[in-house]
Amino acid sequence: MRKSFFFIVSIVGISFFSGCDCFSSCYITPQFAIVDKNTQEDLITGPNPRYFRDSLMQKKPSDSSFIHVFDDRLFFNDTVLLKLNNTDIDTVVVYYSKSKGDRRCCGGVFLEPQTVFYNGVACGYHGNIFLFEK
Repeated sequence: MRKSFFFIVSIVGISFFSGCDCFSSCYITPQFAIVDKNTQEDLITGPNPRYFRDSLMQKKPSDSSFIHVFDDRLFFNDTVLLKLNNTDIDTVVVYYSKSKGDRRCCGGVFLEPQTVFYNGVACGYHGNIFLFEK
C-alpha cells in the first residue's frame, strides 16, 4: 500500500514538472524596438537602418563581455548595457512585477516587465514591445 502511494505521487510529480524550466519561465523577457524619436521609424528593420541586428549585444554592468541579443529580447533583469554598434552603448533598466498565470512552474507566479527605462527615460509599450527612442 505504501509503495503504491509513493509510486502514484511520483508519477503525478513527474508529469506535473516534466518539460518545465522554472528559471526561464519565471521571467517574461522584454521585447524591444529601437525607433527614431521624431519619425518613429524602426532603426534596425526600417528602410534606412542605423543599426544592424548582428551588432546588437547585451551584458550586465558587472559582466566582462557582451553577448548577442536574440529575437530583440533582453535576457537580464535590472540594469542591462545594450551595445548598438562599436561606439554606441546605451543603458536599459527593467523593473518587474509579479503576475499570476496558468503556468505550471514557479507556483503559478511569474515576473513580467512593468517599467523599462532607456537611457533614463521611461519607455512606451506598444503591442507587447518596448520602444527605445533615439
